[in-house]
Amino acid sequence: MDALVDLDRHRSRLVRLLALVQLAVGPLLLLISLASGSGVAFMPALTSAGLGIVCLVLSARPEFAAAARMAVAVALVANISIVVATMSGSYLQVDMHMAYFAGLAVIGALFDWRVIAGATVATALHHILLNFLLPAAIYPGGTDLGRVSLHAVILLVEAGVLTWLAIKVSSMFAAVSAASIAAREEQERAERLNRQAAELRDADAQKEARRAALDNAKAEDLRAFVGVVEVGFERLSAGDLTVRMQ
Repeated sequence: MDALVDLDRHRSRLVRLLALVQLAVGPLLLLISLASGSGVAFMPALTSAGLGIVCLVLSARPEFAAAARMAVAVALVANISIVVATMSGSYLQVDMHMAYFAGLAVIGALFDWRVIAGATVATALHHILLNFLLPAAIYPGGTDLGRVSLHAVILLVEAGVLTWLAIKVSSMFAAVSAASIAAREEQERAERLNRQAAELRDADAQKEARRAALDNAKAEDLRAFVGVVEVGFERLSAGDLTVRMQ
C-alpha cells in the first residue's frame, strides 16, 4: 500500500476525531460558566459548537482534506481561547494556557507544517491583540506584555520543533512511497519479461513440435519408399520383369 495514502488516512482520522472532540467543548463551557457563577455562557457554547460542526462537515469531504486540517487546527485554538476567556476571574485561567501547548502538540500529529504554522499564528495573534484590547480574556490582572512574550517564545520553540518533525516525517513517507512505486514498477517489469519469455518458449516449443512432425512425416515417406523399392527388388529377383519403380 502507498505510504502517502497511509499518511493521508491518518490525517483524516485525526481531523475527524478533533472535530468530534471540539463538539464537546460547548457543553464544557456551559459547565464552567455554571460552576463559576458568572452566568450561562450560551453564546460561547454556540460559537464552539458552530466551529466543531464546520470542522466535521469539512472532514467528511476528501476534496477539502487540506482545508479541513487547517480549519480544525484554527478552531482548536479558538475553542481553547473561548475556554480561557470563560474562566476569566478564576485562579485557573493562567493554568488553562497550558492547553495551547497541548493543543499545538496534538496538531503536530497531523504532520503538516502549514497547519502547525496556522495554529501558531492564530495563537500569537489572539494573545497579542487581546493583551491590549481585552486582557481579562487571557490573563487576570490586566495587560502583561512580559507574560505574553514568555509564552510566545515557548510557543515558537514548540512550533519550530513540530514543524521540523512534520517536514521530516512527510519526507520519509514520500521517500517510502517513491520506493514502493519503484519496487512495484520493477516487479511489473519483471513479470512482463517473464510473460514474454514464457511466450517465446511456447513459440519455440510449437516450432520444434512442427519441425519434429515434419521430420517424422519425411521419415515415414522415406520408409515407405524404401519398402516399395525392397518389394520391387524382391520381385525382380524372383524374375518378375513387370515391376515398375515409382
